[in-house]
Amino acid sequence: MKRKMTVVILCIAAAACLCGCHIIAGGPHREYLSEQDAAEHTLEEIIQYTEAGDTESFMELFSEYARASQPDLEEQINGMMEFYQGKADDYKGNASLHESSKYGRTVFSEYKAHYSLTTDQEDYMVAFQYRMLDADNPDQVGLVSFEIVTKEAFDREDFLWTYEDNPGYMQQNKTGTNTMAFKKDVVADSEMW
Repeated sequence: MKRKMTVVILCIAAAACLCGCHIIAGGPHREYLSEQDAAEHTLEEIIQYTEAGDTESFMELFSEYARASQPDLEEQINGMMEFYQGKADDYKGNASLHESSKYGRTVFSEYKAHYSLTTDQEDYMVAFQYRMLDADNPDQVGLVSFEIVTKEAFDREDFLWTYEDNPGYMQQNKTGTNTMAFKKDVVADSEMW
């Protein structure tokens, strides 16, 4: 009886240790998820904050670096919330993970994600870059950049994503016309927050 009880206790302890990293009050940490799951978690947060008009929570997703690089980020996010129409019905996409290591230890980890997002009023394409770990630049951990365009703008022959490594947020409207300037060297017909 004593031996069976010891085995049961050891099994429970082992299960708790193996699962404990994933069980936290706010859900699993991004670094413990696959890049696909982490990207979907981030997209769901973006959708939730956008549809709720929660600019502050949306801003907190961005890294300190992105927020410092875009002093008018709050205004830009508010503009994006006006650009975004409807309630999300569905999204589909993928993410890719980029990592670097030194001496067998991961020192840099980020994912880049691309999604089609359908609301009850509009079809969008979304791309973003999220840094989960940056040992050399810890202020860059978080959402680095986010871009949303209408499907119509995305389908244009001259469309180019401009979000990558440009801190902040970018948007393009249906015709691809520029509705807000991010910085001079960003491709025309787009916006970045």
